[in-house]
Amino acid sequence: MDTLAKQNKIADLKYTTRGRKAMGAVAVTAGIGLFMNDRLTGDGLYDKEAQRSREKNSNWERRTIKGLDGKRYSYAGLGPLADWLAFVANVGDNFDMLGEAYTERFFEKAMFVLGAAITDRTGLSTLKPLMDMLSGNEGAMTRWSGGFVNSLGPLSGQRSEWGRIFTKGLMEVNDDFMSVLANRNKFTLEMDPANRAPYVYSPVTGKTTNDYGIMGRLYNAYSPIKITSTQSDEEKFLEQIEFSYNTTFRTKNGVRLTGSERSELFRIMGEQGHWQRAIKSIMKDAGDWDSIARLRQLRRPQLFGGEGVTSEEVALEKWDMIHMRLDQARRDAEELAYQDLDTDIYSQIEARQLQKDLREEAAEQGEFLNIDESLNIRR
Repeated sequence: MDTLAKQNKIADLKYTTRGRKAMGAVAVTAGIGLFMNDRLTGDGLYDKEAQRSREKNSNWERRTIKGLDGKRYSYAGLGPLADWLAFVANVGDNFDMLGEAYTERFFEKAMFVLGAAITDRTGLSTLKPLMDMLSGNEGAMTRWSGGFVNSLGPLSGQRSEWGRIFTKGLMEVNDDFMSVLANRNKFTLEMDPANRAPYVYSPVTGKTTNDYGIMGRLYNAYSPIKITSTQSDEEKFLEQIEFSYNTTFRTKNGVRLTGSERSELFRIMGEQGHWQRAIKSIMKDAGDWDSIARLRQLRRPQLFGGEGVTSEEVALEKWDMIHMRLDQARRDAEELAYQDLDTDIYSQIEARQLQKDLREEAAEQGEFLNIDESLNIRR
């Protein structure tokens, strides 16, 4: 290769590198723009409780892009590009935890990855169930064992698809083997005319979080581009302010509630509308005070005209007492929901509370009192 050819080759490599860098920068900038305008979702928050609350109690969906028609379309079927786009959204979603420096580094890494066209998937995700079980996560062990036993039967994959098609939403599932196994075959619950399935209801709206028509469920079950409903204004406000209400109706006076009891309480709480009205009032105050806008201005880096204040200096949980007001309103709505709960269901909760108290008293005397049969408690 002569000198001129070498120079041309070096120039080609230089321009190719610049082009890749530009492509990565444009793609990351576009992704950040979509996220900041609430048109892009990734895998969610690092805070497991806040993320579980977001997924369970609202119409928030992983890996979706909001279309011009207001509906959200899944991009999970894009393969490696979906992973990359979700990463950009995840960094933006967790900016408050990461801080300015790490956020910039991660965005730079995203630019480099796309520019270098590194698109091979890794097999690390397959190790997650194993690591969960080895870490002593009992819920992960139960889910794994339930899925394994379910896969031993015929048409396990098809039964899962039937569940997505014929059932109208997600279900409250207890952390026991039979509940997990039933959730894998939840289409059978539709065969019961009474249909007492413990669906997940939004405590804000009182609606199931995945309640589409049969054609919509059929489309989402088989299409790689899924369509989901948008969140209500109140649910979106709770997401923006990062208020977690996943622990709602988890226990009652130290007694763990069942999936059916939680489902019914969530439905009552949403239909009563007390908490939704309280959220609207808090939203109005936050809007009048420009709470979110002022906080964003404080958190925005100085490079972009902000104050550069960190989350340690100004805690989101304390800002304008919004979290405190939301938490108090949630507690009031819980009490009202308990008052309207069916007497038979409430009596079962009280029976378990009595059982707990009697066992604790027996334990103080160094004894074990088996009272399940005398109280006729279904376990």
